Amino acid sequence: MGIADVLLLKTDNPNNPLAGLLYVPVQKTSKLIVLSHGFGCSKQDMVSLAQKICDQGYFVFTPDLRGHKLGNTGGYLNSIKDVCDDLEESIIYAKKKTGASKVILAGHSMSGGASVKTGALCPDVDGIIIMAIGLRPIEEDLSRFTSLVGLIDKYVDGHPGIELSNQSQRTMQKYISLVPPKPILVIGGTQDDVNTEERCKALLERINGPKTLAMVESDHFKLPNYSASIIIEWLDKYFAHESSF
Repeated sequence: MGIADVLLLKTDNPNNPLAGLLYVPVQKTSKLIVLSHGFGCSKQDMVSLAQKICDQGYFVFTPDLRGHKLGNTGGYLNSIKDVCDDLEESIIYAKKKTGASKVILAGHSMSGGASVKTGALCPDVDGIIIMAIGLRPIEEDLSRFTSLVGLIDKYVDGHPGIELSNQSQRTMQKYISLVPPKPILVIGGTQDDVNTEERCKALLERINGPKTLAMVESDHFKLPNYSASIIIEWLDKYFAHESSF
């Protein structure tokens, strides 16, 4: 297989177009993964995972969410709804650009919660992958992370990270039951102090449909870099039979 090209693109939104990288496989395919970063990060944080998935014969689109200074999109991040809107815009744009007939939406951390809503409601999404987010109490005291998140906040023009994390959790809890019959993969990190294995299992209990849980040896932030083999195995299980061009 292999990667034929990596294209720097911008979506068609005339107001605030999203920047992103489109990974093009050597093998012709009708399958697309939209892969979204977490709070304070950018498409660069998804490079290793995107390369490995594309190498297996998938288009991969990695957008820069609005408000993130490490990315090239610009704008301001007001709420988790903005993330959901960015994901839907990415799906529509990348599907049109590639001609894909199957789309899988994958999100890390904050984008994981948003991916549940967008994936549940968007008819173009056929499967969902969420990384480093489990089921936790909305009212949980996260003050122990104030210093760390406060630093990450400086890389985002928008609302504070803890507030957006809570919005992401609320969104996920509201829409997780609407995901089936679309398959969903939940990946947690064994060194994640908030999204523990127990909380990932609790999330799966909310899903009455095809679901998979996998744990990797990683902390919260580096998890995407250790998830490639699990994701590829899951994709092969649910989507390998889909026809290519």
